[in-house]
Amino acid sequence: MKTFKWDGKIIQLLELIVDLAILGGSYLIALLLLSPYSISELLKGDIVTRDLLLTLFFLSVLMIIMFRIYKVSVVKLSYINILFRLGISLIIILIVLTFLSVVHMDYALPRNSFVLMLVPQFLFISIYKRLVYTFIRKVNVKNSLILGPEGEVNTLAQKFLLDDNNNTYLKYLVYENFDNEELNTVFGYINNVDQVYITENLSTKRKNIVISYCYKNNISCYLVPKLYELSINNAPVDQIEDTLVYKINGLGLTLEQRFIKRTFDLFVSVIGLIITTPIMLVLAMIIKLYDRGPVLFKQERITKDNKKFLLTKFRTMIPNAEEKTGPVFATDDDDRITKIGKFLRITRLDELPQFFNIIIGDMSIVGPRPERPVFIEQFMEENKDYQYRLKVKAGVTGLAQAFGGYSSSFNEKLRFDIYYITNYSFLNDMVILLHTIRTIFDSKSAEGLSQENSLEKCLAEKKYHMLDTEKEFIKIVVRK
Repeated sequence: MKTFKWDGKIIQLLELIVDLAILGGSYLIALLLLSPYSISELLKGDIVTRDLLLTLFFLSVLMIIMFRIYKVSVVKLSYINILFRLGISLIIILIVLTFLSVVHMDYALPRNSFVLMLVPQFLFISIYKRLVYTFIRKVNVKNSLILGPEGEVNTLAQKFLLDDNNNTYLKYLVYENFDNEELNTVFGYINNVDQVYITENLSTKRKNIVISYCYKNNISCYLVPKLYELSINNAPVDQIEDTLVYKINGLGLTLEQRFIKRTFDLFVSVIGLIITTPIMLVLAMIIKLYDRGPVLFKQERITKDNKKFLLTKFRTMIPNAEEKTGPVFATDDDDRITKIGKFLRITRLDELPQFFNIIIGDMSIVGPRPERPVFIEQFMEENKDYQYRLKVKAGVTGLAQAFGGYSSSFNEKLRFDIYYITNYSFLNDMVILLHTIRTIFDSKSAEGLSQENSLEKCLAEKKYHMLDTEKEFIKIVVRK
């Protein structure tokens, strides 16, 4: 019989209540230390009270938005990642509150209280989240099973083992080479876990059987989606007589969406150029002085409707970097990348000249990253669905860049790109931009391709091993 496991949403709700109390309390403490007003004066009902209530309101709203976007919760993140996202969230909240108080010309409270509240907020939240995190990681670990073709199962298992944010214990790997008579054996293993993960290419018949069994027995089931499954996400519902049907629209943006997106692109690009021109001039001088090579790097890329254009970036590699290697992706510790280039890549400053590509109309702020024609041809040979990511303009940043990584496979990035196109909205673009800010400070997201680890190596590094079983289609994973 399974032991009780806390529901993630309940934990997040409790966290939210404590987060609000700490943020509000920290601000009041900072305000009392810096303000000439007493508690009674702050609450007596005049302009001071109005500004206090407005500040607490915006502080609460901003916290809910930022903590939700960055998922500052013990449910899905490692503690280090919690601290990292917590710090970025609090700094963004500080900046927005300061801006709002400046816009509000007759703001009656001291603005430096926003800065003073930052330290106790970070300190108290990090301490209590550490306590909750330790408790949850000990008593609320959920067991998981992965089912599908052997190669896909092993690949997903490696990612499970390498994901420090995952509070899930990988218990069983089930390969699809079992007979129908052995389904009851598979169901027995499913009964011993809390979550089942189904890889992309498990046969439709078996996928339906397993999903139905999980549904019936109240076991959470996760799918690695196919393209059409991404397309029906949030699909509008219609009916023919008494038959419910989904409407799947073609990929691409409506005229209204394109207008809003283009207007936003132009606004951000012009403002961005005004703000970053001094930075770009300094970077150009540094690059030129470093090795006397060209400052800018231009390369043919593909954007919407298979249109070719020249992408412009600051040069981060030695001149003629592909003279000997030909077209290849950058790798970890790539000796072609200059010392200045490493810094530019980590900070994303090499992307600044792309503001010009956006103004010209070849790119957007947010969209699938533009690839080179030679790589697109390779990807198309492996997966014909790759053509669908060219239904929108290429972007400086995108969903795959915000939530994936530089070294993610093209198929993994493709899922993010198709999901982005089918679920496009202006608000989603804002969320992606906020996550892009996070990735700028996350050096892992800028790493090149690394040598793939084998499942056995990942198991050994995480102090796991596999038990021998009588059934060839099942692997049991246990700690050493």
